[in-house]
Amino acid sequence: MAWSFRKHTPDSFEKEIRKYFRETPEEKWTLPGLCIFCDITTRTFQRYANTEEYADLCQRVKDILNNKRELMLERGEGYGNGIIFLLKVNGYQDTQQIELKQDLNVTGSMNLEDYLKEAGEILA
Repeated sequence: MAWSFRKHTPDSFEKEIRKYFRETPEEKWTLPGLCIFCDITTRTFQRYANTEEYADLCQRVKDILNNKRELMLERGEGYGNGIIFLLKVNGYQDTQQIELKQDLNVTGSMNLEDYLKEAGEILA
């Protein structure tokens, strides 16, 4: 008989998850904490997440935990730099937007020969 990593049925796993979120203070919610509460490893959780019958439930857990992190970040609460680290671990990336603007005001007129002559004198 092959070894099975399934300690819980989908229904019993959902009941344990609901119990964890009900009994654990929100600021202490973590995926490893949930796994310990459910008496499984994070590796087993990931295996559950990769099976059809558990996938939606595991994704819902991840969504709840990610939402909590985002809300803490918006409110400026939580772990300081640690929350930024957790967001990066979960796929968020630092981005920087650089906007370059250049205004070119041309006054007067100059023909091409005079322009090239002047440009040559500047570069010489």
